[in-house]
Amino acid sequence: MKKLAIGFTLMGVVVLAIACGSKGASNEKVIKSASAGNNLTVSLATSDGVFKHGNTEFTLSFTDS
Repeated sequence: MKKLAIGFTLMGVVVLAIACGSKGASNEKVIKSASAGNNLTVSLATSDGVFKHGNTEFTLSFTDS
């Protein structure tokens, strides 16, 4: 039982690390950027800089102004 708990804990840590890992947005092109209040800027970006209908992967980022 103890080995099972340790296994699930390790698997959870690995999944969390992968989910929170940085992918680097250097290849993303910003489509729109606007103020979000409280000195924040929100940006919408895609890999090709165009937002299309359908299945589109995009990045929504909040940064300090």
